[in-house]
Amino acid sequence: MKTLVKIVIYLILWTSFTQVQAQDIWPTGGSDTASAIDVFAFPNGSNLHFCYHSSDVIYLKGGTTVNASSWVLFNTFPTSYILAYDPQSESFTWGITCIKEDGIQTVIHPKFHSAPAVTTQPQDQTRLIGESASFSITAGVSVPQTIPCPQGDTYRWQKNNVDILGQTSSTLDINNLILSDAGEYRCIVSNVCGSDTSDAATLTVSCNAITHSQTFVECQGFSITVGTHTYNSTGIYTDILLASNGCDSTVTTNLTVNQATASTQTISACDNYSWYGSTYTNSGIHTHVIPNSNGCDSTITLDLTIKNSTLKTINQTSCNSYILNGTTYNASGTFTQTLINAVGCDSVITLNLIVKNSTSKTINQTSCNSYILNGTSYNATGTYTQTLTNAAGCDSVITLNLIINFPPSQISLGNDTAVCNNYLLNAGNCTDCQYQWQNGNSSHTFSVTTSGQYWVHVTNSCGTVADTANIIIKGTTPFVNAINDTIICSGNSVLLSASGNGNFVWSTGDSVSSITVVPMQNTNYTVYAYNDCGIDSAKILVSITQQANAGTDSSVNVCSNYTPVVNLTDFLSANHQSGGTWIDTDVTGALYGTNFVTGLVTTNNYYHFTYVVNGNSPCPNDSAKITLYVQICSGIEGNNLNQIAIYPNPVNDKLTIETMSNSTVEIINSQGQIIKNLELINSKNNIDLKKLIGGVYTIKIKNDDGIIVKKLIKQ
Repeated sequence: MKTLVKIVIYLILWTSFTQVQAQDIWPTGGSDTASAIDVFAFPNGSNLHFCYHSSDVIYLKGGTTVNASSWVLFNTFPTSYILAYDPQSESFTWGITCIKEDGIQTVIHPKFHSAPAVTTQPQDQTRLIGESASFSITAGVSVPQTIPCPQGDTYRWQKNNVDILGQTSSTLDINNLILSDAGEYRCIVSNVCGSDTSDAATLTVSCNAITHSQTFVECQGFSITVGTHTYNSTGIYTDILLASNGCDSTVTTNLTVNQATASTQTISACDNYSWYGSTYTNSGIHTHVIPNSNGCDSTITLDLTIKNSTLKTINQTSCNSYILNGTTYNASGTFTQTLINAVGCDSVITLNLIVKNSTSKTINQTSCNSYILNGTSYNATGTYTQTLTNAAGCDSVITLNLIINFPPSQISLGNDTAVCNNYLLNAGNCTDCQYQWQNGNSSHTFSVTTSGQYWVHVTNSCGTVADTANIIIKGTTPFVNAINDTIICSGNSVLLSASGNGNFVWSTGDSVSSITVVPMQNTNYTVYAYNDCGIDSAKILVSITQQANAGTDSSVNVCSNYTPVVNLTDFLSANHQSGGTWIDTDVTGALYGTNFVTGLVTTNNYYHFTYVVNGNSPCPNDSAKITLYVQICSGIEGNNLNQIAIYPNPVNDKLTIETMSNSTVEIINSQGQIIKNLELINSKNNIDLKKLIGGVYTIKIKNDDGIIVKKLIKQ
């Protein structure tokens, strides 16, 4: 819908020019109301022309004061006065050409005003009591391509269609909201060209929760009133009141009512007792009030008993030290002890002590036979103590360190006698004695090597003793030397010999210096040398080392066509010693490994091999010679060696072996493993081979005459 807009076009006629330039000019005075438009005078005194907009046609009119309702097409001008207006774009053609009566053409540029229009609406809001709310609008022109009135826009806010005093800006601020602030708010914007009213915005004001908690810890007799309720006992109470802002206020009261307490103390004290700042010296009943742990009155009653301490003085004289009630005092002085008397109080003892000292003396004495000290006789070495009384009346202790020496005991070198050489004369072993022999020797013993008279003097600090002996040397002490321990081979003999002086006898019973023995095991032999002066002995250990044993020589017949490999160890005698080595005596190249022979293809020929066992020192090596005779054996059914027959071959389940003597049978697989090992004691023997896997096997039959080795095919 189009709105009538009053548009004022101010035309300035410049008489000094035949052609007036286009200008945009606004008056500097005059007024514009809804009913009339004033004439604005310019310096040249010309009247202004007015245009207004009606039915999409612009009318131009001049005059002084013209009512809007009388505005019509002005017909006095000789030309057209229409300004084109486009209703689709709501725009005017810029520029109007006007011709005055005097024929002077003037070009004017109109400026158009329009009423205001609200372009930004206020918005609904929800707030809590005490918060703030703000509403605002923005205003523009109601007709496009017009400009606001030069006088500007004015604003007027309303609540529930009632003006709000003082609110004349585009923004309405409401602080510290209360419930009555809720309602519909709108704004009216206006100018000289018209007005517009905004949409209503709703403000909702809600109560926020109001809670209050109060805690009281009081003593008995306290009470508190909340609203219409009074509380005087411990508990948690809730009251809902009406707050000043009109909302509910929840008040929680946490009340603790504590009780007064009373107690009695029964006290026994010595001499006096201090209690809550007062000191009592007599028994009695006393009271005092203090806050208890809950802050309430606590009345304490004291039942007091006063007991008395005691005093005692001791005057004492003592030697060296004095002990009083377990305490030792070593010097004179005045000392105090505090004990407990019968009623449990202090018993104070004052000791006035005089300590006198004992004396001591040490005597180091060496004496012969005995020693007398202060009338006491001592006969033995030792430390002795005597306690006397000194001048102060205390002990005088004498320590005697005494050594008692005695004259040497009478010695005896023995009767005159005949002895062996190196005979030892002994004059005793006196620790504090000096010895002197006839040759000046000072030892307590003397070794006699020649016949003669021998004497000795034995002397100490208490005397001297002596003795004499005539000694005849009758012979020398025997001794024997024997050969070192030796090792021999088993079965061999060894010569054992001894040297020295005296008569010889062996543990074998032989009474010669040398013997020959053939021990069968490790044996110790002892030889003795003896005479009138004694006996001596020596031992010889003879250790036995076993002889090497390669066994005995043997000859064996083998078949060339069924004996690709021969184990030479099979041909050794049963008593041979293992660990030996084989030698290919003929150097045929048939020996391989340690004990196997292969390649025996020459028939009716002999092959010689030697088995050597190394002997342990001092025993020699031993050897055994094995001779193999190679021959062709005809057919699997049998051969001429001990009339042995083996059939059938190939075999399925049962193999038959016929022999004339006891034999052993080995069946060997291609890996050299013995699959079966049997003893044949019958002339005809059946061997079950059902479980044997098909293939080529070696069968070896051995008896006292030799060995037959054949190939066996298992189907």
